Amino acid sequence: MQELGFGLMVNHVKVIASEFAEASGRRHFFNTEKKCASKKRWTNFKQHFRPTIRVPENLSAYRMSMANPTMMDNYFDKLTDTMGKLKIQHKPEDHVWNVDETEIMYTVKPGKIKNLWRTWESMTLVDCICTNGTWISRFIIFKGSRWNVDFKNDCLPDTQDHLSEKGWITNKHIKILFKFYLESTTGSPRPIPLLMVSHGLFITPEVIDLARSNYVHMLTFPSHTTHILQSLYVGDYKALKCAWQKECYQCMIDHPTGKPNKTNFHAIFKLPFVRTTSTENIKNAFRSCVIVPLNRDAIPKEKLSAVSLLMYTNHQVFVNRFSHHQLMPSSMCQRLCLGLHKRTQEPQHPNQPY
Repeated sequence: MQELGFGLMVNHVKVIASEFAEASGRRHFFNTEKKCASKKRWTNFKQHFRPTIRVPENLSAYRMSMANPTMMDNYFDKLTDTMGKLKIQHKPEDHVWNVDETEIMYTVKPGKIKNLWRTWESMTLVDCICTNGTWISRFIIFKGSRWNVDFKNDCLPDTQDHLSEKGWITNKHIKILFKFYLESTTGSPRPIPLLMVSHGLFITPEVIDLARSNYVHMLTFPSHTTHILQSLYVGDYKALKCAWQKECYQCMIDHPTGKPNKTNFHAIFKLPFVRTTSTENIKNAFRSCVIVPLNRDAIPKEKLSAVSLLMYTNHQVFVNRFSHHQLMPSSMCQRLCLGLHKRTQEPQHPNQPY
């Protein structure tokens, strides 16, 4: 699964093991109530297969290190190969879809103005768009456990509202979302390359079987490259969140004593959605991510220029380049480059410092 771009957490591995055991129909000793493998089973699995376990690093530093020509070429090679196998390389306009989730919060920070609403409750928004400029209805997850019909006040047609304990997307929502996506794209031409982030929740037997039976081919982005390659991140979500912040700020001015909640979410969300979601904006988003037309050389060089500071193969050359008697970059850039270079180079001598 790592080659497909899916990075898994330990809890995801234990849940997937239980699901595969259930799907196989064989006798097993997993906990049927928790639907999760035990810690002892994970320890035995780790000792036998020796998986690589890593702690996520700083996002900004990782984004700079991952946005390199090698990673981009690898992604576009896989995308081109997938389109070639599906025979849609010359007509991707009606086939390619992009799905992703994002967090929406009521808290706004317009300069130094105090936020009078004082709420950090967030919602999860899942969106799906196509290269031909179409989209399916929004999938919104509120935080809570009790459903109220007032949550759908002033909502847009066909909007899907759901609840979760923490307001996050879960395995249950993934299955509902995927079935809703398949129903909404019944008239779309097949096969469908579905571009999405490397989320471990998508790896379930049911979702994989649904995708296979409906000619949907899932392809993930390289980690920490969505700011360059994902259309929803580059185009749709960026404009939507900007409009959402302005609308929240205006509502805060109009109703300083009131507080937002689930019953008035759609009343605030409707106007930013109508302003930012259009066929032209979606097409421009895919064009900015060089998906349609597919052209890897169209990525601006300045987006990949930061990683050029890490291309020194000789550590001594790197140190001499930024010695104290020469002009040095800003302190923040220097610390970042040295920190990333330290992880990619081994010292030539045990006593030689990094």
